[in-house]
Amino acid sequence: TSRSAKLVTVPKDSTSRRTITVEPCLNQFIQQGLNTHLRNKITKDRVLRQCLALSDQTKNQKLALEGSLRDNWATIDLSSASDLLTSKLVSLIFEGQSSFLELLFDCRSSSVNDGSSDIDLEKFAGMGNATTFPVQSIVFAVLAICAILDDRHEWPTNRNVERTARRVRVYGDDIIVPTRHAHSVVRWLSEAGLKVNEKKSFLSGPFKESCGVDAYRGVDVTPLYVRHLPSALSKRTPELIKHYIELSNHAWLRGLYEFSNALKECAEAALGCSLPLVHSLSGLFGLHTHREWSQVQRWSRDLHRF
Repeated sequence: TSRSAKLVTVPKDSTSRRTITVEPCLNQFIQQGLNTHLRNKITKDRVLRQCLALSDQTKNQKLALEGSLRDNWATIDLSSASDLLTSKLVSLIFEGQSSFLELLFDCRSSSVNDGSSDIDLEKFAGMGNATTFPVQSIVFAVLAICAILDDRHEWPTNRNVERTARRVRVYGDDIIVPTRHAHSVVRWLSEAGLKVNEKKSFLSGPFKESCGVDAYRGVDVTPLYVRHLPSALSKRTPELIKHYIELSNHAWLRGLYEFSNALKECAEAALGCSLPLVHSLSGLFGLHTHREWSQVQRWSRDLHRF
């Protein structure tokens, strides 16, 4: 496989950009296979399935809401998580799975090209690598489990590790642990070369944040962000129109009706037509309502449904 990836930036929000890697085509193909294999193994593992659900953010979000109400959970966020995840740390965590570890590094790009030259990577991989997300989730979960066992002065027996894993929830760089063990987990993460984002980590108190949910005393207080100015819709870019429609739907379901209608009008002006009412689970492009109303457009003779 090719050893060099392309370094690019993508929008993170309206004011900043995120650096990712564009992996060579063959690398991508192999990485996706390893990604699928690793996720399947997680669901069958007695320890990791207790603390990882890589296709379900709601488990983290529910614990954040509970933690903000009872202060029994601490939410920890890492800065530049993938950039500080070293190859050495990954090798240490996956040491017992030498065959799989060898495959991870065989399909890993060892350098990136910034447009002028190749730069060697000391970190495991960029966010463009399909294995980065599950690998870093496992690494952070293992560190959190070790930290709690250390804090409780318990031996890492199978029983103790499995029991401790039930008290940990990790989704990427969003980590949730019991409040009483939070400082120990932060210390272990820092000693492993990772950087805890103090501004977005909440070890105690009535406010918690995880996986996009801001929780205060058991209430979801997550703000809605308009990430692009309405003037940008003149380009009729599908991604921008989709953003405005999704934001309009979120605002409507929160009871922000005037704000929702303003966003809807911007999207419809860019499209040049009115948007239909659709069910939120239909996957169709349109507006959602509290009662899940949908407008029947026509009968499809090919699909034999509306």
